[in-house]
Amino acid sequence: MGHSLFFHIGIERTATTYLQDEVFPHFKNIQYIHKKDYHQFDSLYDTAKHQSCLLSYELNLNEQFERELTAFSARYPQSIPIIVLRKQSDWLRSQFKRHLKNGKGYDFDAFFSLTGSASLFSRDALFFQARMEYLKAHFEKEPIVLFYDDFKRQPKIFIQQFADIIGAKVDWSAISSQKVHVSYTDAQLLALARSMRKYDLKRLDKPEKGVALLKYRLDRWRKDLIRYYTLYSAKYTSSKNKHTPLIPESTLKSIDEFYKADWEACMNDSYKAKY
Repeated sequence: MGHSLFFHIGIERTATTYLQDEVFPHFKNIQYIHKKDYHQFDSLYDTAKHQSCLLSYELNLNEQFERELTAFSARYPQSIPIIVLRKQSDWLRSQFKRHLKNGKGYDFDAFFSLTGSASLFSRDALFFQARMEYLKAHFEKEPIVLFYDDFKRQPKIFIQQFADIIGAKVDWSAISSQKVHVSYTDAQLLALARSMRKYDLKRLDKPEKGVALLKYRLDRWRKDLIRYYTLYSAKYTSSKNKHTPLIPESTLKSIDEFYKADWEACMNDSYKAKY
């Protein structure tokens, strides 16, 4: 394949941090450039020493996505994009759990809406086929599409497939299976939502310096203490809402139905479907 450049477009909530920190560093026979070195890529990319190079960077599904990819593809249009997709309903559920855990809000309707009404997250951002067409228009090579669900069900097979695609070998003895982030149950998060309805636990915007920064840190420390106390105590003491889902199943099914055609098109575009 020669000196191939692979660009892993790490959409948030698709195991990106785990892959970047626990997997990719243990790929052999390639040059791996971590997200922290993304902005120094031009000086780090070595086309002579390695058969191929893997660059990984985390992108949000907002204006950052097109901004970064437009700039990168202008410099390296020959690079091969690799993107991992997660089904929209599952992605939203995971994102909302993080949103709630961090004290940013407890109302899913304010977080996301299928009606197109004002919400924190735009429904149009999750039309993945539009992202695929954007990649096809800006890179010379077709994007390689993988799925988070395959990683979740069979992580070793997923990792090996990723390595095979880029021509790398895996040092399995060095890869940890430990989770990067703690996962909270729906019951724990519902307990936190009840607390947030009573108390203001939202994080403030971080100021740059001075007395305001000290006040911010004290406020964050207090709110974090309450939030994490609520989460951990609910793990052992709360029986209320034990079997109640954080997001109603009917809502998740409506989301699946809304994006059905888009998701099926992504499945047809997948590496598995093509090869």
